[in-house]
Amino acid sequence: MTIQVAEITDTHCFSVADYHRMAEAGVFEEQRVELLYGKIVDMSPIKSNHASTVKRLIRLFSQLLPSSVLLDVQDPIQLDDYSEPEPDLSLLRYRSDFYVNAHPVAEDIHLLIEVADTSLEKDRDIKLPLYASHAIPEVWIVNLKDTQIERYRSPSPKGYTDIHIFLPGDEITTDFMEAVEVSAVLGV
Repeated sequence: MTIQVAEITDTHCFSVADYHRMAEAGVFEEQRVELLYGKIVDMSPIKSNHASTVKRLIRLFSQLLPSSVLLDVQDPIQLDDYSEPEPDLSLLRYRSDFYVNAHPVAEDIHLLIEVADTSLEKDRDIKLPLYASHAIPEVWIVNLKDTQIERYRSPSPKGYTDIHIFLPGDEITTDFMEAVEVSAVLGV
């Protein structure tokens, strides 16, 4: 006997306000989650290689960034009423209040960085289109699997139109800081 299971098509789309109320009520406890397109999505556990890369980026950017840019690490950004992702690093416009009353929004962002090992597909297929749709000017995916950095610029409603792959030995330049050596980021 085969039992047919009906597909659930009605789901609830959570707002950022709903998400915050749930967090305040302790719904997520020790879970690492983020809100993407109104869905509460589990975040991958942080493995040592991922954590090490984030630490290298923090150290590197701390030395290279001008005072007009804030470095934010694994904190939320609010893109709309239904998406509050937590990129690994955000380079933000400086504000003297350090965003005390609200998370940064798209207009505050110079660059987002996702460090990807187990999260590579989610970062490329889900988060990258979200970032492009909100006109985030530049996104890097530090691809630990393929030992490269993928830079995405020129956002459009259909995605990023300027895509470049940087390998160890290459340097990445931006409009707001000195060149970044790919080898220094990847630790190779």
